[in-house]
Amino acid sequence: MRSSASSRTHKKRKCVTDYYNSILAKNLAITRIGIRDGTVYNYSYYPVIFRSEEVLLKVRSDLNGKNIFHRRYFYPSLSVLNYVLPQRVPITEDISKRILCLLLFHDLETKQIDEITAIILKESV
Repeated sequence: MRSSASSRTHKKRKCVTDYYNSILAKNLAITRIGIRDGTVYNYSYYPVIFRSEEVLLKVRSDLNGKNIFHRRYFYPSLSVLNYVLPQRVPITEDISKRILCLLLFHDLETKQIDEITAIILKESV
């Protein structure tokens, strides 16, 4: 059972996710991860997939220029690491180059999300 503080944090993270969704759902140049019905989601990450690595790198550079730092949690694909058995997984390798996890924490303010999404929308048209 979740504590009330944990429950409040979870609800706030869900609100942050919902706010991102309300803005980014209109952008057909990026893909957001779908969550299956019935899934209890923890709102730990907000990954978006750009149409190319070049667009991702431009967005990341613009965000970094404003001291906003996001993570490429799923990069590089595990299949290209020298200590993993070599194998070709082209879809995984492609997506790993184009996916960026946006800031997501319970105290993230809407004005910060507005700044982040404005850069994404500008660069990913």
